[in-house]
Amino acid sequence: MAFSTDKNREDYSGNDAATSFPLRFPFQQDADVVAIITNTLVTPNVEYPLVQGVDYSLTGAGESSGTLTFPLAGSAYPVLPTGWTLTARRVPGMTQETDFQPGDGVPAEPLEDCLDRAIMVCLALQEQINRCLALPVSYSGATLSVPSPVANAVLTWNGSANALVNGPTTTQISSAEGFAQAAQTAETNAEDAELAAVAAKDAAEGFAAAAADSADEAAAAVGTVMISATDAASGYLGQKLGLASNSGLLVSTLNPGGNEVLVFRVDIGTDPDQVPTNADIPDVPASLTVAANLVLQATCGGA
Repeated sequence: MAFSTDKNREDYSGNDAATSFPLRFPFQQDADVVAIITNTLVTPNVEYPLVQGVDYSLTGAGESSGTLTFPLAGSAYPVLPTGWTLTARRVPGMTQETDFQPGDGVPAEPLEDCLDRAIMVCLALQEQINRCLALPVSYSGATLSVPSPVANAVLTWNGSANALVNGPTTTQISSAEGFAQAAQTAETNAEDAELAAVAAKDAAEGFAAAAADSADEAAAAVGTVMISATDAASGYLGQKLGLASNSGLLVSTLNPGGNEVLVFRVDIGTDPDQVPTNADIPDVPASLTVAANLVLQATCGGA
């Protein structure tokens, strides 16, 4: 048999209906073909090996192609569902069953069968090699041999980049990720704190500027207490009232120009005849009645 293709496997996707699957590669006997089905709906995918004669059957051995039928009656598996795949591979046994005797003629068909089987074995090995890790053709000096397994450890290249070694475990990697996340959170918190500090500094500067403005306004308002809506002259309230030194009133001024507190005390002495009246005190409003032991206190805001 001449080989015009290096095809060594078939892959089919389920559709909840198909039960016959063409095999477009030759095989010498049914035992040379193995099949599995795979659930690709889960991660990682799960493979289920099939048993010939129980789950599937073959036709076409010794021909250029064949057919695989799945499932058989009594199989534990249903018709290939959507989301599942079926894979059939040619995996011939690595044996040579033909025995040529010395001096006998060499029959063409047995000889061709031997050569065909050798090619089938080569193709089966190549199919496996195609699923293996391989270094670039141009690279030399390294080996892909793996070390003895360590639970939950990952594989990594050594410091010389010429061999695979066991690296950190998944627990160690998870811890490192946790530390990295904590560091990132701390950095973010630090940035937020810096922004808050800048905002507080700006606010403090604003308050300081406002306080300075208020102080300037207060200083500018000293001596500008108004006693009427048309009063625009500067001076203390006592001066504006025109209290004379002989008025009989003692005036004290607290906090001039701000919220002024003026206290008027009447000096009446001990003789009732000496008690002053409104007429005795010039410029005192008529609504203000002066009596013995009278103390007046007024609070005025600066203009």
